[in-house]
Amino acid sequence: MMTDDVFKSGVVGPVAAGLSVLDMAHWDFKAKANDYRLWKTLGAAKPRVRAYYERMATHGVPASKLKGGLTSKRI
Repeated sequence: MMTDDVFKSGVVGPVAAGLSVLDMAHWDFKAKANDYRLWKTLGAAKPRVRAYYERMATHGVPASKLKGGLTSKRI
């Protein structure tokens, strides 16, 4: 894992940002090298997913962004 090499310096701030850039570039390069869609390379079966924002849609919001993963709180 990339974070193993920088564990002692802490995976926050510029280190976290740098690792994120490298990770995104890796997946993008892998998809392009295989002439494959990125969402398929990442394992999705469909290019879109249904989300639970019906209430927002009734107020005229045509789309929304859904955050996944861990929160930023440190335990």
